[in-house]
Amino acid sequence: MDTHRALVVDDDPANRLLVRRLLERAQFEVFEVPSGEAGLRALTTVQPDVVLLDVTMPGLDGWAVLERIRQLTADLPVIMLTARDLELEKVRGLRGGADDYVTKPFGAQELLARVEGVLRRRPPREASAGELLGSYDDGLMSVDLINARASADGIELKLTPLQLRLLGVLLGNAGRLLSPDQILELAWGMPGEGLERVKVHVGQLRARVRAQSGVELPLETVRGFGYRYNGPRRDDTGSC
Repeated sequence: MDTHRALVVDDDPANRLLVRRLLERAQFEVFEVPSGEAGLRALTTVQPDVVLLDVTMPGLDGWAVLERIRQLTADLPVIMLTARDLELEKVRGLRGGADDYVTKPFGAQELLARVEGVLRRRPPREASAGELLGSYDDGLMSVDLINARASADGIELKLTPLQLRLLGVLLGNAGRLLSPDQILELAWGMPGEGLERVKVHVGQLRARVRAQSGVELPLETVRGFGYRYNGPRRDDTGSC
């Protein structure tokens, strides 16, 4: 059985220690950070299976972090931790894309059961293996999903969150042919018949890149199969 990775984002060291000990006893690999900003940065390096996210933090609070996570990925389980047992707060969290909401102080077994519950509901890891959580730069196109930025030939692009995710998926799978259904699953986080929907959004992305930078997105359309990004090899550019 694979070890699950949990990322705990909380500015209170006592709370982080409590959650860490609980999850480590359940054989989780636990990573902890003291701020929302650090939590977003850790998504790339940790690649967690579940995030336990405190709501009230200085700087970037839990709501802002949750919003950014959902711009990056639709299927990463997020459990909100808060001291406020208010129905409106819970509704806000669930509508914002949280998978569960736990009120402090919580029982150890309750929290563990909630974590195990959201992990059971998560699609298999292979379903989102191509999703890009971080950054990509091949010298022509670059995307930084953590900071919600993208550029073409050094010119910054103004993209919608959906277009940013779509670009991230295409660049993150450079050289790989993706079917419309795969793109729909990776960029939107939902299964289904994606041909027409993806065709429209790919067209809009190409047009926006061209209009804002003059760059023709090197995206190959393979009729009847899908799309393949054919940008410069990153090994040739020295990019990471």
